[in-house]
Amino acid sequence: MEDGDGIHGVQTTPYRVRTLRKKLGLRCKQQLKFKVTTDSKHNLPVAPNILNREFTVNAPGIVWVSDITYISTNEGWLYLAGVKDLFNGELVGYAMNEKMTKSLVMQALFRATASKNPDKRLIAHSDRGSQYCAHDYQNQLRQFGMIASMSRKGDCYDNAPMESFWGILKTELVHHRRFKTRQYAAILCKSACRLNRWTPFLTAHLKCSRYTKETLNKSQELVEYSVDCN
Repeated sequence: MEDGDGIHGVQTTPYRVRTLRKKLGLRCKQQLKFKVTTDSKHNLPVAPNILNREFTVNAPGIVWVSDITYISTNEGWLYLAGVKDLFNGELVGYAMNEKMTKSLVMQALFRATASKNPDKRLIAHSDRGSQYCAHDYQNQLRQFGMIASMSRKGDCYDNAPMESFWGILKTELVHHRRFKTRQYAAILCKSACRLNRWTPFLTAHLKCSRYTKETLNKSQELVEYSVDCN
């Protein structure tokens, strides 16, 4: 058995684990099948795939990857845009809104830039979604001195680090829950995003799960809590 700090050296068997799970009322969380949501059917200009799956970098502020994910609530979808630094897996910027527009990704990029103030020539990679191909977003990249890079059409592996980030976040914190309001979902996502990193994976998962469970259990505070989803 192991955790984020390393291997404990505790020997066990599948039967023992199954028995403990049953006794403690635990069950596994399974990752759902990947669903394509990128709208690449547009006539906007597309940047070349400069990153080309070179996901290993030797310093922060060299390559950022971006993407949008969605969370279902009883009020409708809540969209979450994120910007991740490939060097250390840090989520350097994010934004949430009930609409998936260019303003959503622009705000996530603005927050990342304001927070980290990276050097010029940073590679900003994303998929070919209309939000990232929009003229306003591309102008924002040029204003910040960044170089646009985009995945090949229909190839989620070209943006695998960001897709993986969303997959872990949703498996650990979103799937197996039903949110009554966007505000309720936004509080949970905001808690996770503030942790910044998902490495080492297991340790971060446990921290996120404990933190958000404590937060979400305060139902009265959630009703009165006002969160900025923009």
